Amino acid sequence: MKIAAIIEEFNGFGTKHQNFIRQVREISQADYVIAIMSGDFIQQGIPALENKYDRAKKAVLSGVDLVIELPVFGVLSSPDTYAYAAVSMLDSLRCVDEVYIPCDTSYTDLLFDAARFLFMENRDYQLRLRNFRIAGMSFYDAQARAVGMSIQGGGEILQNPVNIFAAEYLRALKRLYSRIVPRLIQAPDLSPKSRENIWHKPSAYLSSLLKYALFYGPKNMDEIYGGTSMLTQSILQARESYDSFDTFCARLKTPTRSQANIRRYMLNMILNMRKSDIAICRLYGFSLYFRGLCARPGGDDLADHIRSHTWTPLFFTTPQSWDHVPKEADPAIQRIASLDVRAHKLYILSRKN
Repeated sequence: MKIAAIIEEFNGFGTKHQNFIRQVREISQADYVIAIMSGDFIQQGIPALENKYDRAKKAVLSGVDLVIELPVFGVLSSPDTYAYAAVSMLDSLRCVDEVYIPCDTSYTDLLFDAARFLFMENRDYQLRLRNFRIAGMSFYDAQARAVGMSIQGGGEILQNPVNIFAAEYLRALKRLYSRIVPRLIQAPDLSPKSRENIWHKPSAYLSSLLKYALFYGPKNMDEIYGGTSMLTQSILQARESYDSFDTFCARLKTPTRSQANIRRYMLNMILNMRKSDIAICRLYGFSLYFRGLCARPGGDDLADHIRSHTWTPLFFTTPQSWDHVPKEADPAIQRIASLDVRAHKLYILSRKN
């Protein structure tokens, strides 16, 4: 039995996603295709255009056999943690043979070389990266510049958002010493940058929740996942002039901290997702459970196959049982899984109000 996997948000699901799934099925000739998909919020720190169950159903109708949710702690993280969490989940399934990764270059060998270089992180690279950051460059601009000084063409290839994620997936596979074989597929229209362009404004409800959290939420904002003392100071100085979610996040943007980074932090504050929660996730290697969102009809054989290969619990939720968390699960797992429940409730309420 051959199983292929993809990692995709399926935001604004359309022809581009259908074509990608078809390519994976044709190239892999796999018996099954599994997708790791973000939930109701996407990595850019914004609500998805459709809820996770509708997107998962469309993916299954387009050829995916099983859609597993990437938990919200992985989604509302930096690209490296997002990638590591997704790849760790695939590796923990213990039955995935290949993962198909979209990229935006025909120079795939160069992208592999860049990812290998990032995995090694030699001393010269670390010093250059640090100096570029001190000079005021964003992390990924600094990374591309530092890599380019050691690998000809590596800097240019890592300036593209979709290639940044591809490199992070490749690096995560190496960090995990995974046996999963990576396959790169040119799919530039799946770039995170294109997702940013279809961002719709947050609701008044979401803006009101953030305002409440800023004034009456955690006493120590540094404890919220993604927070720093510098960001806390900026928030405290700016919150008196708060007007809305989006404009407040835009006001806090700096050359070294993107607006997406700010949005993720604000959503984490609303969800009360703390650094201590992420510490639990790290203890479990970011693979605490598998929440199935949709499966091909009659696909019980795949679920049985997965359960026979992994110790990580697999359970399914539906639009009618979206708040289900297995009672027999470890308390730590119940705590982290409840964050997904909270995020789905937030999404539903923010779309209604």
